[in-house]
Amino acid sequence: MATYGSGTQIKNELFKPEVAKRRARARRQRYALVRRGEPRFAEPSWVAGEARIGIISGLLTIKTNLSIFFKGDDMKKNKIRIAFGSDHVGYELKLALMAHASDKGYECTDFGCHSVNRVDYPVYGYRTAKAVQNGVCDLGVLVCGTGVGISLVANKINGIRAVVCSEPYTAKLSREHNNTNMLALGARVVGTGLAKMMLDTWLGAEFEDRSRHEDRVNMINEIEKTGGLRQD
Repeated sequence: MATYGSGTQIKNELFKPEVAKRRARARRQRYALVRRGEPRFAEPSWVAGEARIGIISGLLTIKTNLSIFFKGDDMKKNKIRIAFGSDHVGYELKLALMAHASDKGYECTDFGCHSVNRVDYPVYGYRTAKAVQNGVCDLGVLVCGTGVGISLVANKINGIRAVVCSEPYTAKLSREHNNTNMLALGARVVGTGLAKMMLDTWLGAEFEDRSRHEDRVNMINEIEKTGGLRQD
């Protein structure tokens, strides 16, 4: 477990020899696919996908940035703690998101993994989710290939509501309507720019309590605690 106070510390991780080799290998593979005229399904920067988000995503980002700006003083007084976890596939995107969040004033703690060597995502999904459950951190961010596997692990932990997102609108409503406390992303699904946009949107949104949404989240909690649901 490593806690980072600045984005610079995290960015330095991206220049480790093993990470640099992996990035170079990925570039060579993409260029080879282009020369053969094959589609690049593993391309990490989904420019077309980001373009489809369009005006809605832009408006969400502006709203989020304004929200963060006006909350700046409160964040300094009571810094929000975010737990980060990933497997080897999500390692690089996790570091980029940690640097981004640190630069915005969040306290970031890395619960692994710590290299691009192959690992099992349940280990790190569990560690990160337990940190949120136990109150060591306030919120959590998970990254694996698609975001699905590692989110399934987190959602096995009582009190965890992890959402897998590939666009900002879902990220926003998951906080406002479902009070999610963990965000899961797929390093093979979204590019770094889109991932940062979703993280900003998710962090900038707030749960709409004292509403029908609070009643529904309470129903989820009831199922989690009792294994059943009272239906009046």
